[in-house]
Amino acid sequence: MRPERKANNMNVTKKKGNNTLMIAAAAVILLAAIAYLAFGGGPATDKQDDAIKFQNYLASGKTLKEARALIDQEYGPKYPGLKTNTPDVSDNYKPILTAKLASVPAASTPAINAPQTDLSPLSLPDNFRSLSDGLKFIPAGISWAYFANMKQGVGIEQNYMLGSDFYGTPIIGMLNSEYPDGTFVEFHDVGKSIANVKSNAGNGVDNILYTRPYIFSTKDRTNGVLALFKEQSNSTSYNSYRSILEKVDDENAGFAKINTVAPSFADASYIGLVKSGSDVTGEIAFSIKDNAAVPLATFNDLKNSSQGRGFRSYDVNMENNTLIIRMTSNLNSVISEATNNYGIDI
Repeated sequence: MRPERKANNMNVTKKKGNNTLMIAAAAVILLAAIAYLAFGGGPATDKQDDAIKFQNYLASGKTLKEARALIDQEYGPKYPGLKTNTPDVSDNYKPILTAKLASVPAASTPAINAPQTDLSPLSLPDNFRSLSDGLKFIPAGISWAYFANMKQGVGIEQNYMLGSDFYGTPIIGMLNSEYPDGTFVEFHDVGKSIANVKSNAGNGVDNILYTRPYIFSTKDRTNGVLALFKEQSNSTSYNSYRSILEKVDDENAGFAKINTVAPSFADASYIGLVKSGSDVTGEIAFSIKDNAAVPLATFNDLKNSSQGRGFRSYDVNMENNTLIIRMTSNLNSVISEATNNYGIDI
């Protein structure tokens, strides 16, 4: 099964193989180079740009041995006696890395997730404005699904979108879901009807452009999705998670995710991020399978200490067999709380 991934880093042809071993090796080598520069005694002002220079040598096709020699040659006169102690590797090994630009002052760096287009004239169709909407078109049985909506402006939506090169225009609404067997269903919407949009999906998948939203799916899932577009039924992924989704505000979420991965007391988890002034309200929900095992005392302790930890509001409630936690603070605090204290995978 392919791992869950952020959409802008994915292989759009959904091939199961990857270069994990190669990437891991390159990462170890790069970290060793950074450690060599960072802890070798050179001035602090040189370290970030020096590490970048090392990566650029590798990206240009130099072997590790050649890159190390160039670094030793350049920095040897400046720092006598300084040599790298990273282990030797094969002379013909060339890690796959991309070149890095030199650092720029933080003040001049644009926000990573800032949209590059004016969204005001764009809107999502009435049938595709939330996680709940999208799940009504997906056959039951998914392991997880997320929905990202650029119109809501939470701040992380773009991280979960395909790039504008996929259709030649930005995607402003996307749902991504996966089944235990590795098959998947995605929906994409560009905020308006475009008759001549072109897909770069590649072979082995279906990308249907006459529906709205567009359908992007493994071929054995496409017919089931099309049938639900024509006529709704009870055998949808929405009905599988209805008990949670009816109790949360996923319609206004910039990012929302449902997952069968959950703490031992639950059989499903939900996270939704909703813009709240300059802050974000995070909604966490669990479908409870064992009420006695819910650590309510722990969660209430988190609530009681929340004001001192920078939260504007924090509520913990049990509603029948659903536990709901709502918290409002800055985006980073909400995400940290969800991942570190509630085991939510964002």
